[in-house]
Amino acid sequence: DRVDVALRGAVTVRGTAVLDDGGAVSGLVSATPLQSIAGRVRLPTTTSVDGLWALPLVDGDAYRVAVVPDDDDVAPAVAADDITAGVDADVALSSCHLARVDGDATTCAVIVTGRVIAGAGAAALGVPALQVRVLDATGRRISTLARTADDGAFTLGLPASVDGASLDIRGTVDNALQPSTTVPIDLTSAYVNLGVISQGERAETVAVAGRVVTDGGAPARAAVVVLRGDNGAGVYVARATADDDGAFSLAVRPGRYDVAAVGAADGDDGLFFGALVVDGAVLDATFTLTPRLDVTLAVTRVDGGDVVGASVILQRIGDALGVAEAVLVDTQPAFLSATNDEGIARVRVDAGRYRVTVQPPRDSGAPVFSALLAVDGPLTRTLVLPDSVVLAGTIKSPGDDATSGAVVRVFSPIVDEQGRAIFLGEAVTAADGTFTVAVPQLRR
Repeated sequence: DRVDVALRGAVTVRGTAVLDDGGAVSGLVSATPLQSIAGRVRLPTTTSVDGLWALPLVDGDAYRVAVVPDDDDVAPAVAADDITAGVDADVALSSCHLARVDGDATTCAVIVTGRVIAGAGAAALGVPALQVRVLDATGRRISTLARTADDGAFTLGLPASVDGASLDIRGTVDNALQPSTTVPIDLTSAYVNLGVISQGERAETVAVAGRVVTDGGAPARAAVVVLRGDNGAGVYVARATADDDGAFSLAVRPGRYDVAAVGAADGDDGLFFGALVVDGAVLDATFTLTPRLDVTLAVTRVDGGDVVGASVILQRIGDALGVAEAVLVDTQPAFLSATNDEGIARVRVDAGRYRVTVQPPRDSGAPVFSALLAVDGPLTRTLVLPDSVVLAGTIKSPGDDATSGAVVRVFSPIVDEQGRAIFLGEAVTAADGTFTVAVPQLRR
């Protein structure tokens, strides 16, 4: 197949980021392409200075422009309409300011108030130093940022009403010992008083300490310990890293927790899963990592030829049945290897399910390979790369000149477990702007 691409030129879109009362907004301004590859969006960004900003964008492409202010008392703002670079030359981002200045009222169209407490009855007290914000249905912050006062009270502002919003409450560096809580809210009126939001019983933290060791009893240096559990009216997560002696310590609220310990990626001992009921100090916990399993992968072409020098990545996506492991969120290990002169890659991984990705050298003519791999014991597997299709073409500048050194990447419309379009191959254009890239033959 052949694809010839004529690049469009860049045009500068300028605009202002201002408050409804005309004051300037400083912050990060981003432009999100409306047509993009899933999970692969690279946002052009700039900084608003004195309310003025400028972004180089592709002429004729459509974008959504937004600003995230530096000031927590100013709400994020999105352009009233999507813009087309080269057509829209001046874009105003209108936000609102919550704090009162010299007695003047806020400029926000929607005000949200409430109070976060913990405890029951007469023992209930406000919870200070929590971060509070409003998120839309996509998880994007759309309000000012608030921090609960000593009595747990907070006030938020939004530039406009919105459907499908939720209130997000989480700890800060000054109070990281409260559970994170998300509450659906109705924001269809100008003033919303959420009243009292309870995070459940008030509880003092207790110590959980111990050691992470290998299957042979040696210290598991740099192992990460994670405790995650429903607690109060939210979810509480605590993490610690073991020292050179395998020792760790952390403070948690009483409750029942799922526990995981993850060994260093380059070690031979990898995972511990368990449960821990914390109703008092635990000072002698021992988490023993299970030995990792030998995985040998032979990478070949359809004709049986070895694929030499290919990178091999195994990204853990769940247990052996493919069930996602909530306790490992943000701690999912990935394992890297490469094929040797015989096309063999060796790696040690934990039992579970992985997405294995093989990326042959650019000049090999072999396509990228991606598939799921279940590991429940020592494993030897031959990965046969699919038939390839050569995608060739030229890249030319807006002036019809050859564009050399451009990176051309190809992605599948299919997304992986992280919502990212699966990578299929890449090439770099030659001096005359030409490129060839081998991609898998995708059969319907």
